[in-house]
Amino acid sequence: MDLRSAIRAASAVQEKKGHREWVRTVRAERPPVGMDEYLQDWEAFFDHYAAQVDRWHRRNAGYHSAIASLGRFYIPSGAKVLEIGSGNGDLLAGLNPSYGVGIDISGEMVRLAGKKYPHLKFRHMSAERLDLPGEEVDFIVLSDLVGYLYDIRLVFERLRTVCHPRTRLVLHWYSRLWQPILALAEKIGLKYPQPLLNWTTVEDISNLLYLGDFQVIHRRGHILLPKRVPFLSAFANRYLAHLPGFRWLCLTNWIVARPIGLEPPNSAPQVSVICPCRNESGNIEHIVQRLPSMGTRTELIFVEGHSNDDTLERCRHVAAAESGRDIKVFTQKGMGKGDAVRLGFSKATGEILMILDADLSVAPEDLCALTELAPRSTNQRHPLRYQGCVAE
Repeated sequence: MDLRSAIRAASAVQEKKGHREWVRTVRAERPPVGMDEYLQDWEAFFDHYAAQVDRWHRRNAGYHSAIASLGRFYIPSGAKVLEIGSGNGDLLAGLNPSYGVGIDISGEMVRLAGKKYPHLKFRHMSAERLDLPGEEVDFIVLSDLVGYLYDIRLVFERLRTVCHPRTRLVLHWYSRLWQPILALAEKIGLKYPQPLLNWTTVEDISNLLYLGDFQVIHRRGHILLPKRVPFLSAFANRYLAHLPGFRWLCLTNWIVARPIGLEPPNSAPQVSVICPCRNESGNIEHIVQRLPSMGTRTELIFVEGHSNDDTLERCRHVAAAESGRDIKVFTQKGMGKGDAVRLGFSKATGEILMILDADLSVAPEDLCALTELAPRSTNQRHPLRYQGCVAE
């Protein structure tokens, strides 16, 4: 008996003995050997789960709320978004896209999501057989999905068909460190049981992205406390989760990647200059005035670090006054230059990333030399160090 037959047969077991015994029955079966069989099995599983997904989301509202909040951190409102494995559509809707498309292997999930969110599009399709001709999106989301995929590398290759050069892939999945904790949560009824998972590390996914012609530009762990506990959840997830030592204990691994090789050959690079600034109010206008134009576009990103003077106000003032230039202003949530640089990198859109300290210890005019040193291969970032500033 194959896994799909086991799922159907085990439905009666579930009614009599509960979720744990039902999944134990399914887990006892031989794993599928071919992709067709595998996808059929998982379609049956998620069709069965569709009737209960909203109830389980309510039971674990703290976790799903944290995922949606993090999704909005990485994906700006109003973007064109494709979610792979969109389930009941809650996450896609929560991202507030101007154009949202979700695909899911389960026809029942697609019908549920379409009924809840008629302003979004949902398609019945597996990730391994992604086929959306003519579609190009700004962001692709894979939320808790890679553990279910039959061929992760194949999926990454298929995702390139809906990418343009500035598309960003945002994915997260459970940390392997939490495997025994999640198994315990299933046993005591805190988590919906799931019969099979591929447990992968950050290095595994990074390597598979590389083989699929994607480049990792950001990776980080998030969520220390998935259950909603007043005050404690916010403190643990917002602050403790980003401290050395604690960050390795996070429940979810997050990666942001971009496609490489989609730009026309020999095109000039786009440049992003990250400028961490704290108590440097007097230098902000000088930076803007002296920063040269580089490549096809120069993006200046100020990351303000909780100044005691009016540095933040000066950054916002020059960004508004220089409306013809690409100037962005962000305030870091953490502390220190490293945190500011990581935030700037996550917001950057250029092929070449540079760091320019706001104290002007490096002359802005000297940054032109870095673009000349950068490799000419398209859409690839390579580290270049020059007098205390870095290009990647």
